[in-house]
Amino acid sequence: FMVVNWKAAEEAVANHIKDKRLGIFECDGHTILSGWEVPKTPWATWMNADAFAKLWQQLQETGDYLQHDWTVKVDADAVFFPNMLRMHLDSLKVPQGAMAYVRNVHFKFQFNGALEVYTREAVKWYFEKG
Repeated sequence: FMVVNWKAAEEAVANHIKDKRLGIFECDGHTILSGWEVPKTPWATWMNADAFAKLWQQLQETGDYLQHDWTVKVDADAVFFPNMLRMHLDSLKVPQGAMAYVRNVHFKFQFNGALEVYTREAVKWYFEKG
């Protein structure tokens, strides 16, 4: 899924991706959730944890994630090639039914918000315990 603030510069990027059927539109399933402007901290990071918690709740309510082995959250301005991700996931050989996420940076929590990848079971666990 992709989150788009339709009142920001990412609107043009999201519309291009949508028009050309790129990125998330090359996945087995896709959805766009509408985001909104959030404030920045004095050190220039976005204060978006609460906003994303609400967006994940929307995803939970639809239940669409249950139809797929993996859930991928992609920022509208992130370069995303689903076929490359599929090859990477296949190479990881994650057992069916495992709770897992894909590390995408070597810093603190081992993943960054521009691209988040979770197994269905990991998303279920988040919704139950998160």
